[in-house]
Amino acid sequence: MDNVGDIKNLSILTFETSSREYRYLVAFGERFWEITAAVADLIKAFQQGGSLENATELFSKSRGRSYSPEEVMHLADIYIAPIFKENSSKTTKSFLLRLNILTARQVAVCSDKLKCLFQRSVLYPLLFVIIISEVLFFIKQDIVTKIFDIEFMDIVGLIALYIISSFFHELGHASACKYFKVEHGGIGLGLYLTFPVFFTDVTKIWALPRKQRVVVNFAGVYFQLIFLLPLILLSFIIPNDFFIYFVFVINLNFLLTMNPFFKFDGYWMMSDLLGIPNLRKRTNELLSYWIKKIRKKNAGSYPFLLTIKPVEKTIAIVYTIVVNVFFGYYFFFIIPHFLVAFVSDFPYLFQRVINSLIVGKMPDYVLLKSFFSQLLILGLILFFFYNLLKPLLNNLKRKYIEKNQR
Repeated sequence: MDNVGDIKNLSILTFETSSREYRYLVAFGERFWEITAAVADLIKAFQQGGSLENATELFSKSRGRSYSPEEVMHLADIYIAPIFKENSSKTTKSFLLRLNILTARQVAVCSDKLKCLFQRSVLYPLLFVIIISEVLFFIKQDIVTKIFDIEFMDIVGLIALYIISSFFHELGHASACKYFKVEHGGIGLGLYLTFPVFFTDVTKIWALPRKQRVVVNFAGVYFQLIFLLPLILLSFIIPNDFFIYFVFVINLNFLLTMNPFFKFDGYWMMSDLLGIPNLRKRTNELLSYWIKKIRKKNAGSYPFLLTIKPVEKTIAIVYTIVVNVFFGYYFFFIIPHFLVAFVSDFPYLFQRVINSLIVGKMPDYVLLKSFFSQLLILGLILFFFYNLLKPLLNNLKRKYIEKNQR
């Protein structure tokens, strides 16, 4: 391993999970990795030993068996060296595309002042008032009838207000970080699957206990509810349908945000409530294990989800089944259904738009909305599949070049 000197820059932290064994976090730069007690002992041996011989002696003592220097270096190549290689990459697999909008310093101007909203004397009363207001709102308003009467300018106003509330949502995550005394990153815009989303870099909350991580994950919705509260109250006082539209739209957005299947706030809350980091990866491991077992093939190592505590294991197994059914439905029904409808309907929409322009008439709003919304969704789907296939295409290209160079 070429990074023996850099090992001193690794920080080892305790990590609260549902595992029956102690787990640790190793921090290097801006990133964190989950490690076992044995890997933690190996890193500590190198940090304290100074030389390979001393590190070998310390590691052997901590593990209760004798290791040779060659064995210790081999373990370091397997378990420690990848940390330095992975840290050199600045890309993230969560987003197909990402654009930073505000820096951490700019966000901190607000998060330092807003962190007081997480004090219990403020949080609990606010949540109580918000819940009562939401219940009264949905009891009082006839949403279904009103939502179909929406005007074009109302839609423009809703989009503008939604963007503002989304920034406030991200400020919630950042402010919770400040309250628990961990640093946050900036706020940006990204593309996740086929969804354009705002995001806040809260990577450092991995160092927090599970309960505090859950609060940070919920903080975005909490701040958006605070943003919503005066509009709910205004909808009771002023007979303006715009307030009703916005409250309804944001509540629909909460259903998406708290969805535990996509990597939005609900997913991270589920991960921390269960104490299972890398939840998606763990569910894929379990699914792969089951498939290999059914096909009577070598299933490999026992999946992590089958080794955790009983209650969390039961919930995780149910989650694995439901999430794979959900994604199967999304990728094999929703997307194909849209593509079939697009091929069937879009030529007709296109012809109507062209005919209107030929006679010098502006296409009506409903037609333009259908035309551009279908184009946008198609573009996002194609971009998603392009990024999904890009590693495979690059690999085939590399093999083709290597073959021709022989």
